[in-house]
Parts: sequence; C-alpha cells; structure tokens
Amino acid sequence: MTTWSVRGPSAIAALLTAIAATAIGGCGPGTDGPTPPLDVAIVGYEHHWFARYPGPDGLLGTPDDTGSTGEIRLPAKTEVHLSISGADYVYFFRVPELGVNELAAPSYTADMTLRTGDPTALTLAGTVMCGPAKPSLVTEIHIADRADFRAWQDTLQRWVEPEGAVKR
Repeated sequence: MTTWSVRGPSAIAALLTAIAATAIGGCGPGTDGPTPPLDVAIVGYEHHWFARYPGPDGLLGTPDDTGSTGEIRLPAKTEVHLSISGADYVYFFRVPELGVNELAAPSYTADMTLRTGDPTALTLAGTVMCGPAKPSLVTEIHIADRADFRAWQDTLQRWVEPEGAVKR
C-alpha cells in the first residue's frame, strides 16, 4: 500500500491544481490544450481589404503565409490578434457589432486582440478618409467553426504583397 504525504500550503495548492487540470482534461494525455491565438494582418490597398494568415508553420510574416482579398474569415471561439494597416490611403476599419473603429494607414498599424464567439457574420463597414464611398470596402467578416475555417484556410494561395504597396 502506498501512502502519500502532502505538507504545507504550497504543496496542497500544487496537488489540487494538478487534480483539477486532469479532471477538466487540460493536461492529460491526448489533449491539445488551449487553442493558440491566431495572428492576422489586414491591409487596406486600392480600396480593398487584404487578409494575411499564417501558413503551415503557424507564424505570421514568413514565406509560407497565405492570403485572401476581400474575404476575411476567423475561427470561432478563438483569441485573434489583428494588425490593421493601410498600404496606400488612410482607411477606417469599422465593425459595428464589436464596437471597433480603427484607423488603417501607411506607416501606422492598429493592433487589437479579440475573442471570437459563435459562428456568425459581422459587418466590416470600411471607408476611405478622402473621396467617395467605396463599396469594395464594405464586406463581411465570417466567423466559422474551427473545422470549416481550417478547410477554407487550406484553399488559400500563398501570400503575395500587393504590387505597389508601401513596404514597412
């Protein structure tokens, strides 16, 4: 028969933490643990939104990144880090459902972190600072369940910097 002896408040706290983590499946074998945050760069260029996603290496800003034009998708129930900028004009990136109203401009990047909820479609009511309204800047941000998001992400082409875009 094995006898366990636990002494002191730190040892008790460590034991209770280990028991709780195992009970909720956070540290046991076969678990993936929490979903890591997703980094996405969104760039306004020539009155369109371009979204850049990490490629197979999981890191944003590397040669295997993928991208989409005019279509932004995010996985549901995930922490997302957005970096929003403009490559040629000053844009406004507005998502009324989230209370987001950010400036997107050359030589300025707005960084934000959000946690997505259940699958839905959000309105991206983008505008340009000067000139008439551009319908191509008004689109939807699709929040998709993780499996659908991964399947969609697998269809994306490798990221190519928009020609003529301001390099940072």
